[in-house]
Amino acid sequence: MNNFAKLWNNRGQNCEEIPVKSIPEPGKAPDLEEILSNILGKMEELAKDNTELKRSNARLNVENVNIRSHLNVMEERVQYLEAVTRQITPPTCGSLADLGITRTGTYLVDPDGVLRGDPPIQYDCLSTALKAGETQNARWVDRHGDPQYYWDGAHAEKHMCRCGLTDECVDPTLPCNCDAEAPQWESDSGAITNRTALPITELRFGGLRLDFQQARHTLGALVCKGHNPLDRPTRSCSSLRQAGHTRTGYYLINTREGRLDVALCQMDLDETDPKFQLETGARIAVENVYFDAYLVNYQTNSGRIRFDGTEVNIGDAMSPSTGIFTAPTPGIYAFHLHYFSDIETQVNLRQNGIVKGQAYADDVYGYDDGQTPGQSILLTLDAGDQVDAYLDFGSAGSTSDRNVHFVGYLLYPL
Repeated sequence: MNNFAKLWNNRGQNCEEIPVKSIPEPGKAPDLEEILSNILGKMEELAKDNTELKRSNARLNVENVNIRSHLNVMEERVQYLEAVTRQITPPTCGSLADLGITRTGTYLVDPDGVLRGDPPIQYDCLSTALKAGETQNARWVDRHGDPQYYWDGAHAEKHMCRCGLTDECVDPTLPCNCDAEAPQWESDSGAITNRTALPITELRFGGLRLDFQQARHTLGALVCKGHNPLDRPTRSCSSLRQAGHTRTGYYLINTREGRLDVALCQMDLDETDPKFQLETGARIAVENVYFDAYLVNYQTNSGRIRFDGTEVNIGDAMSPSTGIFTAPTPGIYAFHLHYFSDIETQVNLRQNGIVKGQAYADDVYGYDDGQTPGQSILLTLDAGDQVDAYLDFGSAGSTSDRNVHFVGYLLYPL
C-alpha cells in the first residue's frame, strides 16, 4: 500500500496526495528534552535580564529626579550669584546679554536705569491736568491703601507738586504745572519722603477725554538711605551682607559684649546654609585687661595683701589699695605671684575667697638665705569674679627693689 497523505488545496478546493515520507519526522525524545531545556534556560536568562532592566530603570528614574533637583538648585544659585556679583539692575535684556548672562530665565530690568538722577515720580502732560477744579484726575496709593494727591515731599491730604512749593509753576496760581492744561508738554516731578506712606503701591491717572490729550508717567526706584554705625561691629555675617559686604573672607563680628570673634563669612552661600557663617575660635577682647601690682614693704599680718601701686593697670580692674582684682568680662585669665621671705611663709591665690594656688617658702637661717617663691595659675572667671593674694602665715617681704609682684591679664575672652 502506498503511503500518501491528503493535502487540502483551498484555492482549487481539491485534495492533493503527497508522500508521507516527505513530512519531517519528529526528533528523538532526548533531543526534544535538550531543546526544551535550552528554551527554559533562555527564558530564565531573559527574566533575569528583564528584572535587572527594571531595577536599572528605577535607579535611573531616582537619579533623574536628583539631577533635576540639583539642577533647580544650581539655577537658583546661578541667578543669586549673578544678582550678588552684578549688584545692578540693567535697563534691557540686551544689557544682560552684554554682561555675559546667557541663561534663559526671568530677570529684573529697569528701563529707566538705576538711580541715575530720575525722580521717583514724574508726570508728563499735554493739555492734561492732575486736578481739574475739584476733580482729582491722578493719585497714588500708599502702603495703607489710602489715596494720596501730593507729588513731592510729605504733604499728606494736600494736592501739591514741587513747583508749587517753590513758586515756579507755569501758572503761579496753581500748585502743579500740569494743572494749567497748557497746549504744550509740561512736567511735574518729585520725591515722596513720607516714610509712613511708602512704598507706593498703585498709580492711577485719568482725565484724558479728548484725542489731543496725552500723558505719560515714570515711577522710579524706592531709595533707602541711612548711616552704618562703623564704630559698632556687626553681630553676624548676615548683618555684614546687609551692610553691603559681598566678598567671602574673615570678618570680626560682635556676637557677645566685650569680645570680637573672627568668623569666616561665605558670602556666595545662602544665609540658611550652615556653612554661611563658620566660627574659627579666634577671639579678641574689646577692652584689654593687664595689671602688675607691687609691694615695697613687708606684710606680716595674715590677710589679703594690699599693694603700694601698679606698674601697669590697663582696664583698671586691679585695685592696689584693696588688693582685689575684679574681672570685667568673662574669660580665661592668667595670674602670677612672687614674693620674698626669710621665714616660713605661705601666700594663697584665691578666686572669690577659694584657694586656687599656693606659694610656699621654707624657714631659713637669715635674710641672706631668703627665698623668692612664686606661683602661676589660669582661672576661668565670670564678670565680677574677684581674685586676690592672701597671706596665710609668715611674712611677704619686699624692699625698694619691689620683690613682691602680683601680675594678671586676660588670655581668652569667653
